[in-house]
Amino acid sequence: MSRESHNFFGEFANNSIGTNFFMLNFKCYLCKRELNEPGALLFSPPEKFEYHAGMVNKYHICADCFLDIMAFIHLRKPIVRKVK
Repeated sequence: MSRESHNFFGEFANNSIGTNFFMLNFKCYLCKRELNEPGALLFSPPEKFEYHAGMVNKYHICADCFLDIMAFIHLRKPIVRKVK
């Protein structure tokens, strides 16, 4: 079963009206695919500017792209974006 067809929440992924389990629709920051299962979050370092001091950026990452990021970190394997 491929990651794209597998749903982490199984039968509970759809509520009674057949919509997505997530209340908000998130897309992977790297590949731009909609997240149908839990993925990863990537946070930026805190801002240093006076107006935005302490604020961070949050990026949603799908499970496949997370594996690519980990390969880059540990193996220095280049990340190839798979934008549809």
